[in-house]
Amino acid sequence: MTTYTDSTQATDPTGAADSRLEFPAPPSSLTSLLSQPLSPQQKFVVPKAGWLRRLDAIPEAAEAIKALPTRINRDDAVDAVRQQWSTSITAAFVSSMVWAYGPKAGYAPFRVLRVLTACKSPAGEGLNPRVAAALERSVEIALAEGAAEGFSYLNDCTHKVRSHEREHADTLVGVDCGRIYGLGPSFFSKWLHVATLALHPEDRALPRKAARRPTESIPEHPPAPLWDSQAVSWLHDAARDVDQQIFTQEKERGPGLEYAGGWSPTTPEGDLLRLRVSRTDHYARYIELLEEWGSPHRLGASQVADRIYRLIRQDGDSTSKAA
Repeated sequence: MTTYTDSTQATDPTGAADSRLEFPAPPSSLTSLLSQPLSPQQKFVVPKAGWLRRLDAIPEAAEAIKALPTRINRDDAVDAVRQQWSTSITAAFVSSMVWAYGPKAGYAPFRVLRVLTACKSPAGEGLNPRVAAALERSVEIALAEGAAEGFSYLNDCTHKVRSHEREHADTLVGVDCGRIYGLGPSFFSKWLHVATLALHPEDRALPRKAARRPTESIPEHPPAPLWDSQAVSWLHDAARDVDQQIFTQEKERGPGLEYAGGWSPTTPEGDLLRLRVSRTDHYARYIELLEEWGSPHRLGASQVADRIYRLIRQDGDSTSKAA
């Protein structure tokens, strides 16, 4: 169901597209993490009271919040999604969002309530049935066709409905669109990440659904890597370092251009690391980049992304043997 294109593919002199991009080497800080075990993420206290104030009127969501441990990390969110998948996609999604938003509830419960109801003003509104169906379908696509395809399903819309709110939430005009009102890439990618980890056979047996439609096939693709503005910013910093290294090498070879006025040019190699969160083709390129960086260390894209986020957040458990 591919609906995205990557405009950055390298080409040879004959004009034929090269299916593999020549990415720069990973930063040294990441390289050192790729060759060693990664400690679990630190746990944080779940602000259950803040979540329940907004979501207590939705039984499945409230039960999911109450069932979470007092302190959680990503592994606990994965366990919760695995247990809830067979009975309630809504509960599984809420559990993943509690982890995704972290220790301070703030506006997070309100935002999740908007997603579940597909309403800008969700007070008093019930669950929108299409939301759970689209969330479930996105994970099935990610496992069966690849993480970028699951991302595309939730991100790319080709029909003419301008909003997926309220009465428009169910208007699909005959196309396979899973876009959900109020749910953007930075958080639906976290849903894909946690859910595909929970259902992937390399870690656990795939749950079979009892009263619901069973998952159609055993997953053929690895878990979806984390992706948000933090990763994009980190890659932009790495891109600037790549640019500087190349400019320095060129300057050592002989006289070059002088750039005045503070303008900083870029290089094709660095530009491969300059990505945008909202672009499906950029998420696909991100996955390809992570796979290339992880291949020498026998790490998948999701495992490389874990290490990038460890560098960003410094949130490892210092009591772990891996640390």
